[in-house]
Amino acid sequence: MHDRTRGLVYIVVAVATLFVLLALTALPSVAPGLPFVGTVGYSFALLALMVVAFPLLWVGGRRTMESLRDEFPEDDAVGRRRRE
Repeated sequence: MHDRTRGLVYIVVAVATLFVLLALTALPSVAPGLPFVGTVGYSFALLALMVVAFPLLWVGGRRTMESLRDEFPEDDAVGRRRRE
């Protein structure tokens, strides 16, 4: 799998994880009578999702941007392309 594809997969998984995190965060106000809402395990589940999602966003974004580096060469101050 190419770096860009792998980076985009990381970003998609991270966004899905953030949606699950958002749904679990809204759960106490939507269904306050659920037995597991407000327990220590519930709090650790939210923490685990945050710990998983944010590094995935970081790594996915970094890999995607590194793979795009060759396609969009930087310009110098005059506007001409740099010769490498």
